[in-house]
Amino acid sequence: MVAAAAFSTGNKLVVTASYDNTARLWDVATGKEISRLEGHGSWVRTAAFSTDNKLVVTASHDQTAARLWNVKTGKEVTRLEGHGDWVIVAPFSTDNKLVVTASYDKTARLWDVATGRLVRTLIPLAKGWISLPAEGVAICEGEGGEVLTYYDPDEREIPRTLWYHEDVKDLLAARQSKKKAGG
Repeated sequence: MVAAAAFSTGNKLVVTASYDNTARLWDVATGKEISRLEGHGSWVRTAAFSTDNKLVVTASHDQTAARLWNVKTGKEVTRLEGHGDWVIVAPFSTDNKLVVTASYDKTARLWDVATGRLVRTLIPLAKGWISLPAEGVAICEGEGGEVLTYYDPDEREIPRTLWYHEDVKDLLAARQSKKKAGG
């Protein structure tokens, strides 16, 4: 059974995460399996492509933070280890330099893709989800998502907590203005 699926940039490939402890790469045009990513010790909960389509990250209930795979060869490139419980999500940053993982061990962790090293354990999470919007790492906490912690991977800032949705809009608008101004 498939637990999750994601398109590559350009929609030519799909990666699926499965309950058979594997992830698989598929050619969208032909529907054929390109490679099987094997090595996790439990079911694979999620998988995602890097924006340049060179790597896939998978996260599993085997407590491995994540594994990075070469899309062309289907071989494991590195293993990101350190969580003490199931890893539930593991997206790439938009520049492909970082992977952020969130786990039932109540932590979110940032990993350097090039070295496989832990950059930072962001915060202890009470409850929540994590995503990588185009402008950085967002971690929502609480039942209604009323608290959002934002981490700027470009500036490696200490995460800051934003309490209202307007704060988030203001932060993202400021980042957009900064980028347009060349900063």
